Amino acid sequence: MTLLKRAREPKLSQDDTRLLIRVYGELYENVPACRRLIERHAAGAPASELAPEALARARGIAYTCRYTGVLMGHPTEPLLDGIPEALWPISALAALTRLAYAFAALAEQEVVPEALLTLDEIDGLIARYELGEWIDAVRGAIDWTVKHEGSTVEFDLRIDSKLLPAPDVEGGLTPLRRVLLANELPSDGDAADAPGGLRPEAFSLMTRYWAIVTLLANRGELYTRLLERYRDQGPSPEIDAVAVESAVDIAAVMQSIRRERELLSAARETALDPGVANKILDDLFYSFVLLTSRDEDEALALLDEDWLETRATEARFAEWLGFMQFEPTFVIDADAAVRELRNAGESDDHVLDRLLEWMRAGRVTSADVD
Repeated sequence: MTLLKRAREPKLSQDDTRLLIRVYGELYENVPACRRLIERHAAGAPASELAPEALARARGIAYTCRYTGVLMGHPTEPLLDGIPEALWPISALAALTRLAYAFAALAEQEVVPEALLTLDEIDGLIARYELGEWIDAVRGAIDWTVKHEGSTVEFDLRIDSKLLPAPDVEGGLTPLRRVLLANELPSDGDAADAPGGLRPEAFSLMTRYWAIVTLLANRGELYTRLLERYRDQGPSPEIDAVAVESAVDIAAVMQSIRRERELLSAARETALDPGVANKILDDLFYSFVLLTSRDEDEALALLDEDWLETRATEARFAEWLGFMQFEPTFVIDADAAVRELRNAGESDDHVLDRLLEWMRAGRVTSADVD
C-alpha cells in the first residue's frame, strides 16, 4: 500500500480494508514469532542467528505503525472517519509497538532485559490490550471481503525475503542506558507533586519521564544527523549500527513505562499523562528502525528533518514539560545545544554530562554552550 494515497470512498474503503488486514496480519504473525525468538534467546541462541529476523520483524511493525499513524492524522481524509469504532486499530498498534521494542532488543549482541517482553507478557498481550473483540471484528471484515469481492487474504509477511545482514551492535548497559534506567531522580526536589495524590506511587514513572526528555534531546539530535547522512549517502552498515542502538535506547525506556498499567491508567487525563510524549518517542523509535531498511516504500515513513521542532512545540507537550519543571522550549533548546557540542567534537560522555546539567536546571542558556 502506498503511503498517503487514498481515494475518497464512503465508510470502509478498499484502502482502509487493506490497512486493517496489514495491522491484523502483523499481530497474527508477530505474537508467536516474538515468543519463539525470545525462547531461543533464553536457550542461548547467539544474536547472529536471531538478529536478522528480529530486525526484519521490527521494520515491518515500524512501517505499519508509522503509515497507519499518518493516515489516522490525514488532514482531509483521516483513516478513522471511514471505519466503525469496533475496527479502530489504536490498541492493536500499541500491542505491536511492544513487540517491536522486543524485536529491536534482540538485534544486539548483549540483549537489554528491560526492552524485552517476558513469555507471560507475550501470552497476555491480547488480553492486556483488550483486542479480542477487535480481532473478531477484523476477521468479520476479512470474511466479508473474501465473500463479496471473491479475493483471498494472505497473512504471510514474507519475512524470509526481507532478511538483511544485521549490524554488529554490542548493546548491554551503555552509560546512556544506565542513566535512562536509573530508578532515582537527581534530587527529590526535582520531582513535582503529582495531581490526585499520585506522588508516592508515581515516582517510578517520574524517573522514566526524565528519561523521555533525555532521549528526545539526545537521540532526537542524533536522528537528524543520521537522516542527513542517509539521504546524502544512502543506507550503510554504520548507520544501521547507530540506528539499532538508538532504537533499543528508546525501547528499554518505553517498554518499562508501558509495563506500569495501573499507574498509566491513573495518570490519564492528569498532568502526569505522558500520552503525547510517548507518541513522539514512539515515532522516533520507528524511524530509527526504518533507517536500517533498504526498501524505498519504508523510507517514505521516516520522520523528516523538521520533525522535532514541529512535535516538541505542540501545546500539550509543552504543558507536560512544564509539569516536569522544564521550560516549554527545553527539548528544542537542548537539541540545538547538543548539536553544537557534537559539531565541536565533544565526546558522548561530555555531551551526556552537559545534558544532565541542563535537565537539573530545567533550561538551557546560551552561556552553557559557549
